[in-house]
Amino acid sequence: MLVWGSLSGFSDGYLYDPALDQWSKISSANAPANRQRFAYATDGRRLFVYGGGFASATGAMWSPEE
Repeated sequence: MLVWGSLSGFSDGYLYDPALDQWSKISSANAPANRQRFAYATDGRRLFVYGGGFASATGAMWSPEE
């Protein structure tokens, strides 16, 4: 499971490994710009986000491992 969010310009992301019952912090490098009220889809490795209430209401693809 991937959890990613931001508050006041700070972005944080975590990956959960159910086999180890453990969370690990992931880099927010190249993460999509902060936004709210967006749509998203994932293929299990990448996150695609689109929309948002800020000027960054565009689409973006993100691979947390990169």
